[in-house]
Amino acid sequence: MKKETKTAQNSRERGQLSIFLGMTMIVVMTMIAFMVNVGLFVKAKINLQNAVDSAAWAGAAVQARQLTNISYLNWEMRNVYKEWMFKYYILGTKGLKRTDLANIKSPTEPGGPDPSKMNFRGQPFNQLGDADYKANVFDMFNAPSICIHFGSTHNICGIANLPGLPRFKTVGLPSISEHHESFLNQLVAKKALACEERTDINFGAALLWAYGTRSTKEYKTVPLIASDRIGAWPLAVELALRMRNLEMLVNRPPVSEPICGAAGGGACTTVEALENEASPQIPLNERPIKAFLTGFRNLGGGAIKNNDNSTGLAGDEFSGSFKLTELPPTPKTVDAESLSGFLIPAGATITGVSALSKHYLDLQIYPINFVTFYTNFVPTTDPAGYTSTVKAGGACYASKTALIIPGYPFGFIKNPEVLTYYAVKGEAKFIGLFFPFNEFEGIQMQAYAAAKPMGGRIGPRLFGIGADGRSVVPRDDGSQNRTNPYVLGFNTAGLTEFTVGSPIPCDPDFWINGSGKAIGGNPTSGEIFFGIPNMIFEYDNIEDLAVHNSGTSNYLELDRATTEPVARDIKEQMGLYDSTQFELFARLQTDITASPDTSMSGEEILKIIHKVRAPTKYEALNYLIPSLQELNDPDQLEVTHLINRANELPDAPGTFAYNLYAPLFGVGTLYANVSTIETEVGKYIDGSSLAIDKLIEGLKGVHDFMIDPAKNPTVGSAGYVEAAKEIYKPGPALAGKAAGDADCDSASVAQKFDHFFRGGSEGCGVLPLKERMSEYINDQAATNPAYALSYSTHYTEPKFNMSTLMTGFRPGPREGADDTGVVIGAFDSQPALAAKRNFYSTKFVSVKNVSDAGSDPYSQINPYIESKQLKSPNDLSGSIMANKLKASSLSDFGELFY
Repeated sequence: MKKETKTAQNSRERGQLSIFLGMTMIVVMTMIAFMVNVGLFVKAKINLQNAVDSAAWAGAAVQARQLTNISYLNWEMRNVYKEWMFKYYILGTKGLKRTDLANIKSPTEPGGPDPSKMNFRGQPFNQLGDADYKANVFDMFNAPSICIHFGSTHNICGIANLPGLPRFKTVGLPSISEHHESFLNQLVAKKALACEERTDINFGAALLWAYGTRSTKEYKTVPLIASDRIGAWPLAVELALRMRNLEMLVNRPPVSEPICGAAGGGACTTVEALENEASPQIPLNERPIKAFLTGFRNLGGGAIKNNDNSTGLAGDEFSGSFKLTELPPTPKTVDAESLSGFLIPAGATITGVSALSKHYLDLQIYPINFVTFYTNFVPTTDPAGYTSTVKAGGACYASKTALIIPGYPFGFIKNPEVLTYYAVKGEAKFIGLFFPFNEFEGIQMQAYAAAKPMGGRIGPRLFGIGADGRSVVPRDDGSQNRTNPYVLGFNTAGLTEFTVGSPIPCDPDFWINGSGKAIGGNPTSGEIFFGIPNMIFEYDNIEDLAVHNSGTSNYLELDRATTEPVARDIKEQMGLYDSTQFELFARLQTDITASPDTSMSGEEILKIIHKVRAPTKYEALNYLIPSLQELNDPDQLEVTHLINRANELPDAPGTFAYNLYAPLFGVGTLYANVSTIETEVGKYIDGSSLAIDKLIEGLKGVHDFMIDPAKNPTVGSAGYVEAAKEIYKPGPALAGKAAGDADCDSASVAQKFDHFFRGGSEGCGVLPLKERMSEYINDQAATNPAYALSYSTHYTEPKFNMSTLMTGFRPGPREGADDTGVVIGAFDSQPALAAKRNFYSTKFVSVKNVSDAGSDPYSQINPYIESKQLKSPNDLSGSIMANKLKASSLSDFGELFY
């Protein structure tokens, strides 16, 4: 065997081989490390993008739940209005023959031959064909008027003129003539006073239904008709205040710093700090917290993700360095006096940012100036009398008198210029398996994502917004005329002063008439005009709604009849003037009682009101309505119900109590306490001072007419004086006076009205509206611990299939469902599920679509669509998206081409 000898040459060869092998190993290991690191990098990038997508989805899902809550509360505002209209149109007009269920569509009843139109006019005492028929005695306007017929022998509510007492000629003997005239004057005065006492009852009912608060200091002369219910105005104002707090939650400004974990380090806001920042009852930080935690939990890291080590970071470096930044939209700053800022307290902030800066949602309120009429029986001398020689004293003419409800909060709409969406940027540091750099200084990775709520609605756009943003005007959409069935104008042309049968007031400047007048808005924004409330209730056939979209004007105006034959020719057929609508509304009474036209108990009226508040098919087309059925309902609705059914009311089968989260006042809300609410309510009333003056001036005109000898020549020295004082007298203010005081006993309707709206303190046992609201809210808070944070009400199940309410989102064939929204399972054992929804859903959107640097942003189209045609309504064609992302927020995004 030959022994190798170590030489310089073979030593060099072995060294070169070692170097070659070493270099090869380095190259191979480098290539392996490169491939592993590239794979890990790509995986980390995908993981980060998935996490950021999840975070954007979670934040938008919070917004979707918040918008759903807002939508449900807006429907409750519709219910308040609907109940009020039932009291006004159905209960308040029961004295009219035409409103009896048997007569609603009867062409033989007074009101002309057309049974499709409602006649709310009082009829003359002497009808056409009677010997004493007079063509100049009639009801001028076809307007509903509250007249309480409470069981007296004779129903005077359906009569436009009550005959007076005949004044026969005496025998001419001085003594007998004097006694005869004195006796007649006393009878006339008593009859006139009786007419005004009926007026007082009608006024009290109108006041109670509009402003009642269940106070012990309510109007004392009112019959107990739905008297245990809160009036429409106080409850609507309460819901509007709650709505502003819900809007505040959506508009929580984006967190100014990146959000990180409890030990994330660096310039960031920790989740723990966000959790400790807000009030425990007000989930102000729900969106950023859930967005971050969702993104964090979708990152890799496994079991060691949340385990801290000595470095202060999470056990997994990648997830431990995760930060989430809420990308701030450009906020839309609204005017404090606009419909977007109405009811937001001066100086209110959300985490230090003005509540008038709206990042994600702009709710615009509809404050409509309404009046409801009550029948004022005005005593007068009938100049025509019984014959040409026998005059009549103490006749009572029914004059429809306005009770004003200024700035009634009808509901809210979503301003399409402010898009609700959620965009975020996520970042984390990547450290590879063979990372050649400092252990804790990885490669900074970023990812962007955006999502938004979809498939829902806040409420219908029934009215337009004035160019100043402070007023409400009739909707001018060019086709549907959606304002027509909801507000009635009043044309008093030709009436210069009060006369028998005139409405009160008859001043044309008081009413909505002619084009260009606002129908509502912030009461402090300008002159106020009033209209009569109306509504669409329901439909049996969708074709029945066509009549309510017709007409050449964008709002309906009541014209004055000039003679009795003209008064019988009814022109109006919108809303509840449509006999089909009125019948559907009135027939709800038959669900409770078989004789609604004769008598109903207080318990029966309450049960009927619960029926009135049940969902309708018409509402399902325009609102989101909660469903209280359980998940295993017979309709197989695959939905997550946000509202839990509580106990069924023992006296109202099918009616259940339920609560909606809607904070009213307290720490963390816009209204820190009740005094803040009082300030906002005070703005309402103070801004309506001019309208109150107009109405009181109208009552003074009636007073002056009654005591004017030239217009009532047989009155004598004091025949109608006491009755006239029941309507108006310039007496002292009532504030501070005790009930039973002489000034209280003789107080006129005008005095009571002025004190109710503008009184500074309790007087004559009556609380002014400001103090009444304060007492109501304080009493509710004292008796209901949950009152400050939630709205408690009742829900009556509708008669139709519950799936009819699912109009928020309905998947079709592209989403795996059939044309009816039913998803068929892949296996025979899986049941078919109706995937329709009655709540907002969530979807991803491209970041470029919400950026001002994108090639196809949402600003190029209007997101509000209300017809089958994919185009914006005519009156919204100029609206553009105002809250876009700034390009500076997307500096790391690159080119916006996807």
